[in-house]
Amino acid sequence: MAKTPPKDPKKPKKKMTEKQLANLRPAPPWKPGQSGNPDGKPAGTKNRATILNEMLALGLKKKDVNGKWTDVEHPLDPSQKTITVEGAINAALINRALKGSERATEIILDSVYGKIKETKVLENPDGSALEMKSGMTPAEASKVYMDLIAEAKKGIKK
Repeated sequence: MAKTPPKDPKKPKKKMTEKQLANLRPAPPWKPGQSGNPDGKPAGTKNRATILNEMLALGLKKKDVNGKWTDVEHPLDPSQKTITVEGAINAALINRALKGSERATEIILDSVYGKIKETKVLENPDGSALEMKSGMTPAEASKVYMDLIAEAKKGIKK
């Protein structure tokens, strides 16, 4: 492999012309006061969260047997004649929690009370670990829920 000859230290370096120097400097991306992305998102465009919030607030409709669109009644509160998309999603989540879904229960409790920062093993008054049974009645689930809230409040007061 051939080696390149060493540079002569006595040889003067060539001076670059102004044009050569300008080519070495990066061109500014835009002029002062000009947008960096003139073809970007138009003013007033809604972001994804705003669009989702608007869609969740819509009233839920269904087609009846005659092909006519009607409002969907609230599954958890029959006194309400309509339900929003968000309400339907929340009702489905509540139904899953009542059927024993731990993940659905966790989502609901985290949404209402915030995520638990500290975990604690909960015990029954006799010292045995508190267990969650599947197939609980709403009354049993409510009692377990209230017991959990009471234990959590005791932990906060300490």
